[in-house]
Amino acid sequence: MISKRSKSWLRVAVISLVLLAMSTATFTDNGKTFESCIYESEDLNDGKTYSFNYLSKDVFNYSNVHHLGAPIHTYFLSNQFSVKVNVCGKVGTCGEEPSMAVLQDQKGSNQSATDKANDCYSLGDVKTEEYVKFNSWNREEEHLILKFESNDKCPYSEEGKFKPSESNSKTFKLDVEMKCDPTMTILNKPVITTNEEASDFDICHPKIIVKSSYGCKISKLETVAVFFNTFAWLIGVIFIVFGLYNLMLGGRMFRLTIILFSIASTIAITCLVFFFFIQMEDVPQKYILLILFSSGSIGALLGYFLVKTIKFGIFIIGCWTGVVLAISLDSLIFSQLGVPYILYIMIAIFVITFGWLACKYYEYVLIFSSSILGAYFFIRGISLEFGGYPNELDILEQVKHGAYVEIPWTFYLYFLAMVLCFLVGVYIQVKRLSKDEGEKREIKVEKKDNDIELQEGKKNYDQMTDDE
Repeated sequence: MISKRSKSWLRVAVISLVLLAMSTATFTDNGKTFESCIYESEDLNDGKTYSFNYLSKDVFNYSNVHHLGAPIHTYFLSNQFSVKVNVCGKVGTCGEEPSMAVLQDQKGSNQSATDKANDCYSLGDVKTEEYVKFNSWNREEEHLILKFESNDKCPYSEEGKFKPSESNSKTFKLDVEMKCDPTMTILNKPVITTNEEASDFDICHPKIIVKSSYGCKISKLETVAVFFNTFAWLIGVIFIVFGLYNLMLGGRMFRLTIILFSIASTIAITCLVFFFFIQMEDVPQKYILLILFSSGSIGALLGYFLVKTIKFGIFIIGCWTGVVLAISLDSLIFSQLGVPYILYIMIAIFVITFGWLACKYYEYVLIFSSSILGAYFFIRGISLEFGGYPNELDILEQVKHGAYVEIPWTFYLYFLAMVLCFLVGVYIQVKRLSKDEGEKREIKVEKKDNDIELQEGKKNYDQMTDDE
C-alpha cells in the first residue's frame, strides 16, 4: 500500500505535468505558430548557417516584439525613396505578387501615375547568397549578403531622377548585408546603414547593411554531431541502460546513482567547454573518445568523494534534475520564441531550486529526480537509435543567435513517452519506498514486542527470585 504522504507527492507530480502539458498545448501567438528563418549553404558540411529570426521581429522600433515579419525600413536620397525589406517573408505588394522587398518613391516622381501605388516598385526576392570573409577575435568568420532581384524595370537614373526612357533596360536589384558583430548583444539595437555615399551608388541597385550579433554564423557543432552519428547505437544502449537503472533503482541505490551522475556531469561539462564554448573543429574521433574517457574517469573519482560527503552528492543530483528540466522546457516551448539567454536563466533557477529541495526532502526528491533523469536518458537513448529528436547543443547554439528552432513532430511523441516513463518510475519507486518503510515499521514493532516480552520475562524472573 502507498502511504498518504506518498500519494500526495504522486498527486502533485501528476498535476504539475498535466498543467505543463496544458500550457504547452495552448502556447500560440494569436493562433499563429512561429516560422523559421534559417539560411543554410547548399554545402551543409561547411557549417554556413545563419538565423535572422530575431531580426525579423520588430526590434527596430521595440514594439510588437513577437510579430514575425516586421520589415527593415530605411531611406535613400534625402528621404525621397523608402525601402522595406523582410528577410524572413513577404513585406508588401507592388504589382501583382507580394515580394520580400519594396521601394516607394515618396515624392511621386512618376508624373504619369494616376495612382500613388504606381510609385511603388518590387525589389524582388532573394535569388542568390554571397559569403564575405572577415577576421574576428583572431579567427576567420563569414557573414552573409542576400541578393534580391526583381522583374520590375527601374525608371530612374543613378541619382534618382525619373528617366524611364534612359533606364528601361535595367531591373531593380537590392543587396542586404547581414553584417556580423559578435560584440553586440540583444540589448544593442541593430545598426542599419546604406551605401548611399559610395561613388558607384545606384538607386536601381541599393545596398542595406544591418550590423548585429545575429549576422554571425551559427555553429552546427559538426564534430560532436558526426561522433554521435557514428556511435549512435552504442551511446543509445548506454543511455537506455542508464535510464532504466534510474527509473527502477535510482532513489534506492543513491550512492551508485551519485557516482554515475558525477560521471555524466563531468562528460557533459567537458563537451560544452570543448565543443560549444571553445568550438573545437575537425577533432579526430579517437581524440574525442580520449576526451570522453578521461572526463568519465575524473567524474568517477569525483563521484567517490561525493559519496563521502553524501549531502553534497544529493545536491548534485538535484542540480542535474534542474538542468534536464530546463533543457526539456526550452526545447518544448522557449526555443521557438527565439529569446537568447532564457535557457541559461532557467538552468540557473532550476539548479538552485532542485539542489535545495534535494537537500531538504532528499528521499522524495531523489525519487523525483532519478525518475526525471531516468525517463530522459531512456527515451533519449531510444531516439538515438531511431532518430527524430533535435540535438540539444544545436538548439542551444541556435537560440544563442535568436533562432526560432524548428521542432519536429516526433519530438512531442518522445516527450510524451518521457512523461509516461517518469510517472511509471515515480510510481515504482514510491511503492518500493512505502514497502521498505512498512518493513521497517514491522521490524520496529517486532523488536518492540520482543523487548516487551524480554522485559516481562526478566520481571517474572526477578519476582521468582524474590519469592525464593
